[in-house]
Amino acid sequence: MASDKEAEGGSSSMQQRLPQSVSMKMELKPFTGKENFTLWQRRMKSALTQQNLSVVLAGKEKKPATMTDAEWGVLDELARGAIENYIADEVLINVMRKTQ
Repeated sequence: MASDKEAEGGSSSMQQRLPQSVSMKMELKPFTGKENFTLWQRRMKSALTQQNLSVVLAGKEKKPATMTDAEWGVLDELARGAIENYIADEVLINVMRKTQ
């Protein structure tokens, strides 16, 4: 049986090692602060899982040893963007103030 590296043609470029996105239609309303946060959070985690981005939710200290910092950075930015797309503007402004 061929190793993973051989199956990839011996190349270990970041593009080949990053997970591919899964395209699925998902209804997720932006969080406005009026909804149940725990339910929204669960749905958001599910959405990130479907996009193969949930690994970053554990934090960089739990980054898989086989993943480079550059790969982690790409996944982190994709996950951050996905989350920000499902947060209402008023909430996002507050988040931005607290994380700057």
